[in-house]
Amino acid sequence: MSKRSSKIDTRQRQLDFDWSQRVESHLADKTELLEAAGAKGAEPKPMESYEEACIELAVALKKALRQWGQGRLELVKAVNTYFGWDPDGEGKSLSIHMLNHYLSKPAEYPIPGAMLFAIHHINGSLEPCRCLAEAEGGEVISQEDKRTLMLGKMESAVWELNRLKRELRNGKVK
Repeated sequence: MSKRSSKIDTRQRQLDFDWSQRVESHLADKTELLEAAGAKGAEPKPMESYEEACIELAVALKKALRQWGQGRLELVKAVNTYFGWDPDGEGKSLSIHMLNHYLSKPAEYPIPGAMLFAIHHINGSLEPCRCLAEAEGGEVISQEDKRTLMLGKMESAVWELNRLKRELRNGKVK
């Protein structure tokens, strides 16, 4: 190590902001995000029984219905329209009584998996899918969250490209 003391050029212009604050803020945000990602959905939550699995799915469906803001009758009509079934409940179709059974007695009347396609499409809620993913330690992200992640990855790639450009211009290629 050199014994020579470094000299600071007094003619050098001072920056208007404190870099250490920005770096510390960035590191704190990054730590918070990593901790939140690690805490949620890290371990699978296996179901203890068939009945518990049915109940979990029914709870997720009820939550999705509440988030949607409309009633069960509207959901029944929308599901029948989605599958091209008779909206009056004649023949092969979903009735309000059957939906009530699916949601109030899930162990006796488990909801068919194909209904989840219609419910996801109709109300746009990811709750039922989230319930299924969390049982295996997975997570579900929305399209908006996915776009945010992709934007971050693109910004990182642009930063790396700009760094490589600077190295090429300065002749410091590794």
